[in-house]
Amino acid sequence: MKEILKHPTVSAIVGTVVGTLIVAYINEINVLEALVLIFNWIKNIIAFVLSFKVPFWIILFAIFIYLLIKKVAKKVNSYSSDSAGQNIVTHYKKDRIDNILWIFEWYRGYDGRLTLTNESPHPICPNCMNDLVLSDRTSEGYYSNRPTRFACENCGFSQKFENDPEEYILKIKREIIRRIRTGEWRESLQEHSS
Repeated sequence: MKEILKHPTVSAIVGTVVGTLIVAYINEINVLEALVLIFNWIKNIIAFVLSFKVPFWIILFAIFIYLLIKKVAKKVNSYSSDSAGQNIVTHYKKDRIDNILWIFEWYRGYDGRLTLTNESPHPICPNCMNDLVLSDRTSEGYYSNRPTRFACENCGFSQKFENDPEEYILKIKREIIRRIRTGEWRESLQEHSS
């Protein structure tokens, strides 16, 4: 129903009817007379179309075929884009970036686009699959005033990053999105499946 109302012809007709009623109210014309004028206007348009000696059933059939083709085309387009989106959502949930295994989840936003959840991506140790934690200890054993690496509390794996942890995670998010745009995410699936 929404699609019909968004069609330019239908919205023009609805706008004309509503506009006529508003103008009738402002000019203190009887609303019933305004509705009669609108009905006569629609009747004249139909009479004009039928004056071309085209049977009415052909017009209805042409409209039906047009709407059917439009619906099928939209269904085919949405199926192909949804299947690609569905593959990303169901299959691409982890990737190895900067020697860290990142796991993430997807959701479809209000605009229909796929987006990473707020908790994603999450760093995992590539060796023992334990969660990585932020560490302010440097590789030399000194302590820093800010976190400088992700460390595994189970096996001792650590990976240094250069800037702020939030900026680093944003960089990883951008890399994940880039891999989707370029199609590299499929190669990553093959690496993790073997």
